[in-house]
Amino acid sequence: MLPTFVIGLREGLEASLIVGIVAAFLGQQGRSRELRQVWIGTALAVSICVAVGVALDVVSSSLPQRQQEGLETVVGAIAVGNVPAHGGGDAFSTWLAPAPLFIGAMFVATGAYLSAVFLVGDSRRAEDHEMELYFEKRALAAGVVAGIFAVVGLIALHSEGHYVYNRLVHEGLPLIILSAVCGLGMLAVLLLGGRLLLRPLAAGAVIAVIWGWFVAQFPYLLPTSLKISEAAAPDATLGAVFIVFGIACIVVLPALMILFVLAQTDMLEHDH
Repeated sequence: MLPTFVIGLREGLEASLIVGIVAAFLGQQGRSRELRQVWIGTALAVSICVAVGVALDVVSSSLPQRQQEGLETVVGAIAVGNVPAHGGGDAFSTWLAPAPLFIGAMFVATGAYLSAVFLVGDSRRAEDHEMELYFEKRALAAGVVAGIFAVVGLIALHSEGHYVYNRLVHEGLPLIILSAVCGLGMLAVLLLGGRLLLRPLAAGAVIAVIWGWFVAQFPYLLPTSLKISEAAAPDATLGAVFIVFGIACIVVLPALMILFVLAQTDMLEHDH
C-alpha cells in the first residue's frame, strides 16, 4: 500500500505542477478564456485515472494469485530478473544491484539526451541561436553519458542477468548496433552543425535500444521465472484492453497530431 501511495503522490504532484504552469502561463498572456478547457481536460484526466484504477483493481482481484503477481510485476517494471515471480526477493539488494542502477541511469540520461536534441531543433526554428547552442552542448553531454552508462550497464548485466545478456549480444545484437550507429550519427551531425537528421537519428537510437531489450528478455516478463504468457490476463480481459486502447488511439492520436503540427508551425503563438 505504501509504495502505491508514494507513486500516486509523486505522479499527482508532477501532474498538478504541469497544470499549474499551463494555467499561470495562460493567465499571464491574458488568455483566461482558455482556462476553461484546461480545467475540463484536468477533470477528464482525473476521471480516466480513477476509472483505470478501479478497472485494474477489479481485474487484479479476479485473477489467480500467480497472475496477480505478474500484473504487479508489470506495474513495477522489473526487467533484469533480480525480483523472482514468487515475490521473495530482498527488499534492498534487488533494487541496489549494479545492473538496475546503471541501466536506470542510462534511461534517465537517454531521456535528457532525447529532450535536448528535440529542443535544439525548436530553438533553431525560433531563431534563438543562444538557446540552440545551449541545448546542443547538453545533447552532446547527455549522449556521451548515456553511452557510458550503457557500456557499464552491459558489463554489470553480464554478471547479474546471464539470460538477458546472452540474448542481447546474439538475437538483439543487430538492434544494439543500429542504436549505436544512430547515436554516433546523431553526434556527428550535431558536431558538424547539421539539423535535418537530428530527430530521426536520436529517436532511432532510443527505439532500437527499447526493442533490443524486448528481444533480449523475450519470452520472459521476469527472466527466467515468469513468462509473458503466464502473466497474461484472460483472453476476455485482453480483448477489452485492446478495444479500449484502439478507441483511445482513434480519439487521442488525431488531437496529438494536430497539436504537433500547430506547435511546429508556430500557430499556437498567435491569437486567432
